[in-house]
Amino acid sequence: MLGLSEKNKFMVQLILPALVILIGFELIPVASAVWASLHRTRLYETASPFIGLANYKRLFTSSHFYTVTILNTFLFTFVGLGIETFLGVSIAVLLNRRFRGENVVRTILLFPLMISPAISGLMFSWLFNSQFGIIDVVLSALGLPPIMWLSGRWTAMLVVIISDVWIWTPWVTILILASLQIQPQDPVEAARLDGANALQVFSHVTLPYLSPVLVITLLIRTFDLFRQFDQVWAITAGGPARSTELFSIFAYKEFFEYTRYGRGNAAALMGAMVMMVFGLVMYRTFLRLAGPGARA
Repeated sequence: MLGLSEKNKFMVQLILPALVILIGFELIPVASAVWASLHRTRLYETASPFIGLANYKRLFTSSHFYTVTILNTFLFTFVGLGIETFLGVSIAVLLNRRFRGENVVRTILLFPLMISPAISGLMFSWLFNSQFGIIDVVLSALGLPPIMWLSGRWTAMLVVIISDVWIWTPWVTILILASLQIQPQDPVEAARLDGANALQVFSHVTLPYLSPVLVITLLIRTFDLFRQFDQVWAITAGGPARSTELFSIFAYKEFFEYTRYGRGNAAALMGAMVMMVFGLVMYRTFLRLAGPGARA
């Protein structure tokens, strides 16, 4: 560190450990994945010939990748995000008041977050099992025909979305409720004195106040939904017949089940690039919809 002042030396010493960790656990694995995606690497082959962008070309020309993997990923992300946001905000508004047993209700609300996503996925796979699942038992008791939930693409996707909504809606609720708890009441009271009803107060006063927290919440959940794996794997493992595969499951199967390491790395990198572009677009969209308050 010749030529550096004592202050600069101290700053370099502070940054150096984090830089080493970043290089060791981020840059090197990414560089290794890029290298593997440009080669044909298989478990039973000793050589790894360079094939350029052939792995990426196979993805772009794969009808399954477009009509199943990408469609499922965006469907799962948008539908799950919309339902979780609507329910989370609605429940938070309902809980943002004094009532008997409020602490009990808020504690119960946290229960889904205490369960591992993989365990909750197994729970939902049992609930919707066509042979002994309680959901079909209830349908039969109501005189309705049983449904083969996990045997069809769209019903299985519905189960996956329901399970994610059940787990993560409380997380959205907690963040929104915490923001509502510290909301200044003067603007709310002023709007009420001006004759605004509850819906107008919420849309013109409360919602703009919530916009910064709501933007961050939506972004975090968007990335979480886009890279979802364990919960979906526990319910369907991408089935039936690979019809509920998401980006992460597609890359996992290419890499570990079919041992096409190059194509698996290409799929993972493709998913990361799509996520970055998609995240940027969503971020700008959320900011535009939220208004100036979200930029504060």
